[in-house]
Amino acid sequence: MADHEPVAGRDTGGVPWHGRELTDNPFAQDTGNVDPLLAAALADPDEEALLAAVARARLFVPVVAAPGDEAAAGTDSVADMATVVLTSPDGERALPAFSSLTALTGWDAAARPVPVTAQTLAQAAVQERCDAVVVDLGHEQARVLRASMVYALAQGRAWVPADQDVVVGESVDTARAAVVADERLHGLVHDVRVGGLTPSGELRVDVVVPRGLDRQTLHLVLAEVGRQLSGDVELRARIDGVTFSVVAGPGAGPVSPIG
Repeated sequence: MADHEPVAGRDTGGVPWHGRELTDNPFAQDTGNVDPLLAAALADPDEEALLAAVARARLFVPVVAAPGDEAAAGTDSVADMATVVLTSPDGERALPAFSSLTALTGWDAAARPVPVTAQTLAQAAVQERCDAVVVDLGHEQARVLRASMVYALAQGRAWVPADQDVVVGESVDTARAAVVADERLHGLVHDVRVGGLTPSGELRVDVVVPRGLDRQTLHLVLAEVGRQLSGDVELRARIDGVTFSVVAGPGAGPVSPIG
């Protein structure tokens, strides 16, 4: 190669070696085995414990051969390496990751294992517009990391259930203040508060309204609460969806539909 001048201190691309910093491979001594703490967490229903273990663990992302442009054109067979992204029938996307080489090869022996930190994995999932990460796909103890978990890992912060998240609580309080202060909704909303989680992990928001509110007015009230919450980008990164629960407040006089 004409530009390769090792004596002159250049690489094969003609770029000088001087000034470069070579970093150690953090996985150089990795045996490929599962982290014992992660193995225990995968068998534990405690999601906070699972996320804490995942955050500290090394994971493997499978990379597989995919036809290249030339192969698609019918010429010489060329294969590119691509990260696997799973797509469900309803369009949801998920990135698979594995706790060990054994788990990965048990899923696809031909896949190339790429070791990554949990944060790097999560950032890749966000970049690939994935809704979830599936750990140890195809195995008995496979676990799904939902979107709020993926964002927490990507941002390097601890994950907590949405109904216990201080930031989520503050966002709901802000939405409550805006809705209660809205003159169009005067007297139609008593309270907006965090009510817990649904079985699927979605945030449940209780909207307390006067008794006897007609369906059309109730729909408009919920739409405004939803609009206030949807504008909070940080909230969206910390929840896995939101469900409204309508709660009848203390007895009140008749109310008029929103004009």
